[in-house]
Amino acid sequence: MAQIKKISKMKFGIIDETYMNNIVDGVNEFNSIKDSLLTLIGQSAKIKSKPFLASLTSKADMVSIDIERFSGISQSVVVAWYYEFQSVQISSASTSSVDFALSDSSFTSGDIATSIGVEGSGYCFNMAELANAETYDSEGIVFGVNVSGEGYPPDFTPRGIPVLSKVLLTRAVSQSGAVIYVFDRQGTHDGICEEEP
Repeated sequence: MAQIKKISKMKFGIIDETYMNNIVDGVNEFNSIKDSLLTLIGQSAKIKSKPFLASLTSKADMVSIDIERFSGISQSVVVAWYYEFQSVQISSASTSSVDFALSDSSFTSGDIATSIGVEGSGYCFNMAELANAETYDSEGIVFGVNVSGEGYPPDFTPRGIPVLSKVLLTRAVSQSGAVIYVFDRQGTHDGICEEEP
């Protein structure tokens, strides 16, 4: 776009050449960064603000706590994880199956991290897991189960959501500007049960 030329003489009430030239400067400055802004908007279009379906592609330990077993033994266990994902869509659905597939507009955790450029961006977190450390500290509860109680098997531990699980992700932005995604799914407990004699 061509630069708008400044005027040298004008007076109409408070609108004079200084006022108009300030407007011209603002328009010209915007035009100089317009292409960069359009590129940024194009990149951020991948960051959907509405909830979307995703497949979890990896998980890593995030929060560990020391729990005291009923036997009195203390053990460090993981109670929250962070996940990476790939967006998916439903390709077909019937009463016997629901199939998922990638689309041309699919994106990954890595795409978000790259386009945002703020540390921590692109990961997703399970809201149910984020509360586990607090609920254990207050009541000995992890995922709704008293892990220090007599009925909790000694070889059981809390488990995160399995990779390849499908989740509905919602975008959130931290105060530092990191774009993350959250979902809320109750976790499980698993381990080896002792056999009855």
